Amino acid sequence: MFGQKLAITIVIVVAVAISGVALAGGTVRTNRVEPGWQKALAIRSEALNRKYHLGLSEQRAAAEATPEWAQALAIRSEALNRKYHLGRQAGA
Repeated sequence: MFGQKLAITIVIVVAVAISGVALAGGTVRTNRVEPGWQKALAIRSEALNRKYHLGLSEQRAAAEATPEWAQALAIRSEALNRKYHLGRQAGA
């Protein structure tokens, strides 16, 4: 009984030690320059987001193209439409 508990405790301690070393290795790696494939993947992802109007690039493009007062007006209008079931929400 005591031998099993000791073995389980040793396994847990070793697992924690290994995960700690792995995490430390991961933080060191993130401080370095991105590998080429990761950079290429990020660029491709951003391009696809722009193409299909997804993610942050769409939000940035909309924010740059529309003045703040117009954005606030659109948000207010959308909220009132939802509250009173008007516009697109009327059919839903």
